Parts: sequence; C-alpha cells; structure tokens
Amino acid sequence: MGKGKERGNKGKGKGRVTSSDELLIEELFNHVQDYNRRLKNLLASSDELLIEELFNHVQDYNRRLKKKKET
Repeated sequence: MGKGKERGNKGKGKGRVTSSDELLIEELFNHVQDYNRRLKNLLASSDELLIEELFNHVQDYNRRLKKKKET
C-alpha cells in the first residue's frame, strides 16, 4: 500500500485523546460554537436553505467533536 499506509498514526492508539489533542479539540469545539452562533444569525437571509443545510452540517460536526472531547 505504499507510503500513505506507513505514514499514518503509527505508534498512536486509535481512538485515544492525548493532552495535546485535547487542546486542539477544545479549540475546534470553540470555533464550531462560534460558527453556530453566526449561522443562527444568518438564517433569515435570502439563501435560507443553503444556510440551514450548512448549519445542520455544523451542528452534526459539533456533536461529533463533543463526543470526541468526552472520550
């Protein structure tokens, strides 16, 4: 399978969150929360369907981050 397979997360436990990962997850979580607030403010615009779809996607991503943060 070549280089790509060998260069993965070699030596790291799958599904484990290290302390450095926790900081990154916290930062990403905060960014997603900020985007959620912004998207809520944009829902009344003329591109409502597109914005609502994006909002739902961000909400889903936010739930995944929260689960990752809790593990």
